[in-house]
Amino acid sequence: MIKKTRIMIIIAVLACVFSTTILAEPMWIFEQLRKEKPDIVAHYFQTKRKLATRDKIKKYTADDGVAVLSIAMGRDLFAWFQSLGITVDRSQVKIEME
Repeated sequence: MIKKTRIMIIIAVLACVFSTTILAEPMWIFEQLRKEKPDIVAHYFQTKRKLATRDKIKKYTADDGVAVLSIAMGRDLFAWFQSLGITVDRSQVKIEME
């Protein structure tokens, strides 16, 4: 019973670390962009609601996310994301970039 409890605790800790790591990256990205545009989070979600509707795209990908974020920022962010080691491809975007 003790071994099973220890294993469950280890799994819980690993799950917490994993989810924190996943959430940390987008938060860091928004923090970096907020230095340039303090209301970027609001602009991102407004732009996403406008452009990424279910009738326009079926699956919202990282490529689409960077496209929406680029539109919200007013500049192309694909090269910046790629410089961070994030694999995104502007040619795969299903959202029309202005």
